[in-house]
Amino acid sequence: MSGVARLLGSRLEKSTRAMNDAERALAACREGRLDEAVELARSILAGEPTHPPSISRLSHALLGLGRVVEAEALAAFALRGAPGKPDLLTIRGEALDRLGSDQQALDCLVQATDSRLNDRTG
Repeated sequence: MSGVARLLGSRLEKSTRAMNDAERALAACREGRLDEAVELARSILAGEPTHPPSISRLSHALLGLGRVVEAEALAAFALRGAPGKPDLLTIRGEALDRLGSDQQALDCLVQATDSRLNDRTG
């Protein structure tokens, strides 16, 4: 097997593993196993630091665990690279609301709603 084929095979295997872990993290979130969802998302992000679904799931799980400051900081960080992403705006808005930052929370939630509406009409 050539070097290129080995590299492609390795990347494909890594990507497949990340997708499987992402599905397991999603299931863990949905089933309320938030500690497991955090572990899985962090493991994916260790190999792929910008994996959008994992950032979203990790933020959501942290919020669900009451780790509001961490969830808000992670969502804010992710939004710098993906501005207007409705799920991250919603998570950040919910976190800011819990932290008592009413105006910032409202701004995020309005942006999330606008973004979803634009996706449907755009």
